[in-house]
Amino acid sequence: MEQLKDCYGKMVNANDEARKLWDVANQAYSCCAKGKPVPLSSFPGAVTGEPASTYGVLHCLTGYRAKKNGVGRGCLDAANFLWETWEFINPRYWEWLPRNKGPRGWLKDTISDMESVVNGYTSAQSPADCIPSQCHRK
Repeated sequence: MEQLKDCYGKMVNANDEARKLWDVANQAYSCCAKGKPVPLSSFPGAVTGEPASTYGVLHCLTGYRAKKNGVGRGCLDAANFLWETWEFINPRYWEWLPRNKGPRGWLKDTISDMESVVNGYTSAQSPADCIPSQCHRK
């Protein structure tokens, strides 16, 4: 039980810290989408990590912060899976579940989200590594 409690606490902290990093990045970066400048928050997939995007910035930052917080890979994988499952069964999230992306929309979105978290955990050396290449500091 202590390991579960520790895992949960570290992942909650990682998520809170990732959201703070996201707020900073959203103010600091401008992106190019379809030939037009847009804020990071409007860049396709930057917030949600949608399957059409190669990045989910917030998810990547969560993985980055999880590693910095000492989260083990098993904890990361379990927390990642449980969070995505919770979103599926929680009516609060039903409005935006990607049902319009076909019968496997939720599954595709979930795999993309989990992949972005793992990429942040395994590859990001700094928060800037989570920013898409189409975005630059203002």
